[in-house]
Amino acid sequence: MEAIHELEQVIESVLGQHGKLAQIFKYYEYRPEQITMSKAVAASLVDKTPLLVEAGTGTGKTLAYLIPAICISKKMVISTGTKNLQEQIFVKDIPLLHSLLNKKFKVCKVKGRENYLCQRRWKDFSRRPRLNTKRSLKLFQQMRLWVSKTKFGDRSELDFLQDNDPLWQEVNSKKDFCLGQKCKQFRECFITRLRREALEADLLIVNHHLFFSDLSLKDTTPSEVLPRYDGVIFDEAHQLEDIATEYFGLGVSNYQIMELIRDTGRELEQDKIKDSNLTDTLNLLNQRTSAFFGQFPLGMEKKRLRPDMLSEPFMEQYQRFTNSLEILSSQLAGLKTKSDPLLACERRCKEIQESLHFIMDMSDPEYVYWIESRVKAVYLHASPIDVSGELKRLLFDKIKRIVLTSATLSVDEKFVYIKSRLGLESCNELILKSHFDYPHQTMIYVPTHLPAPQHEQFITQAAEEIRRIVQISKGRAFILFTSYRNLDQVYQLLHEKLPYRILRQGDRPKTTLLMEFKKDVHSILFATTSFWQGVDVQGEALSCVVIDKLPFAVPTEPLVEARIDFLRQAEENPFFSYQVPRAVIALRQGLGRLIRNQQDRGLLCILDRRLLTKSYGKIFLQNLPECPLIRDLQQATNLWEDRKKEKENLLDTIGVIGK
Repeated sequence: MEAIHELEQVIESVLGQHGKLAQIFKYYEYRPEQITMSKAVAASLVDKTPLLVEAGTGTGKTLAYLIPAICISKKMVISTGTKNLQEQIFVKDIPLLHSLLNKKFKVCKVKGRENYLCQRRWKDFSRRPRLNTKRSLKLFQQMRLWVSKTKFGDRSELDFLQDNDPLWQEVNSKKDFCLGQKCKQFRECFITRLRREALEADLLIVNHHLFFSDLSLKDTTPSEVLPRYDGVIFDEAHQLEDIATEYFGLGVSNYQIMELIRDTGRELEQDKIKDSNLTDTLNLLNQRTSAFFGQFPLGMEKKRLRPDMLSEPFMEQYQRFTNSLEILSSQLAGLKTKSDPLLACERRCKEIQESLHFIMDMSDPEYVYWIESRVKAVYLHASPIDVSGELKRLLFDKIKRIVLTSATLSVDEKFVYIKSRLGLESCNELILKSHFDYPHQTMIYVPTHLPAPQHEQFITQAAEEIRRIVQISKGRAFILFTSYRNLDQVYQLLHEKLPYRILRQGDRPKTTLLMEFKKDVHSILFATTSFWQGVDVQGEALSCVVIDKLPFAVPTEPLVEARIDFLRQAEENPFFSYQVPRAVIALRQGLGRLIRNQQDRGLLCILDRRLLTKSYGKIFLQNLPECPLIRDLQQATNLWEDRKKEKENLLDTIGVIGK
């Protein structure tokens, strides 16, 4: 079915005005833009020409690319920016296409291995569970029941477990702990089953994190996460640069080393190896890890690591610390008999040494070296400043069937920014406008009476403004923040003052939060970048989106700062060639959460006066859909009521037509 005209016939038969979808769904919205996109994707896959396609919200791009991806009869990868979209494709869209297409095909959903239970680690943990509280005991009992029933071992099934719960860290299938074919649970392993299914599948549904983990692994080792494939379609492709940067870099943390110390001790005890020298080395490494990483204050913001920061006392602590790592590596290598888990500990120790040496050497000018300090952990990173060359070498030069799509890829209706950031030189380009009537479906409110975001009173006054705004919408709102700090501060100010249920990102798994938000129509969700994109909430549950400020990347963040320096050296203006385009795309993503179908009506609130007072604000406004721009909350309230009546009349009309 590879001939383009045959693909086009299938596309028309499914998506056409009188096609199969129109016959199934009573209120089917025929979208010419969807068919245009689907045919462009089909042509790209047949001709082996990369395609950049920006498809406005409501185009129906998922079905538009899935149909040709399935019908081309090649092994294809669909890579999404979020697990939410990955789940939606697998649970909703794929079953629909199974029923509509006259073609048999196998699909496999693949997530990163840390999303799956490791049965060996679970058995080891269950023998001697380390439970310090009643809550952890209850969670352990719930998990034990789940383990006895689960077919897939997927973390997303555990709706009772918080995102960062330490219990999951004890039992997941993290690469550091995998014994491969030497593991006694290898045949029953969820990862083994998953790989077998992936090998047999025609279509792999993955997320960008997994895709780039596989890409970097294939480049540096003979191993792979994904089986070989013929082409890839990236949805939410505006995220690719950030995620590729993460996987093409290196990192070491004190948490990672403390895990190594703990696991080595456990395995020595498990193997009944009594070696006083090893015990002494582990104890000394523990002390020296604390001493070295203790030089970085906990809770500080990300900071660039520079050679002039490496004082003599600092380097003395570093030398002691690395000496202990070298001794541990040597002692583990010298053990006459050791189990496979101990071999894995030895391998981990060497990998940490190599990464640490690269980071602390700071000699490669193509990387930026930086520190990230959180509440309990300190991370040292080396990140590539520019990933365009690596993406060209590893991806675009090797895979010819490539489609990149998103609702937000262009700036000023051009792909110059995204192509330069990703190293995509030659491709077909397509921009499809949304068919939504934004002038009548939405409005933008910018409260100019608020202080600028950097003002010390901004958070307090912004919180009060949010309180007033959600009274108009009666809850039903996403409050989206550019940082966790702003989220937590506003949450503390408002969570006891609002008469609506408040959900907060991080308190429960993202999929669970989204389900609860949809179920409780008047609820409010406080969230950050994870909910700016790849989230689909249609209808009454989401009628208002509030964004705290223009989503500029913090210029002092190490990676952003390094990229700004890099562009200046290339005699470019980084503000207009990098910072503004990046922020424009992020803001457009936030607006994209609001209007998801032709009946939706919504209010977008941007609490950043710079949109109207700074010259660059015009660039943002030019890249937003045309709709009323309001500065007064009372005017917003009046227009909101008018739009509400419009929607009620529209729904009444649809109801009459339906009869």
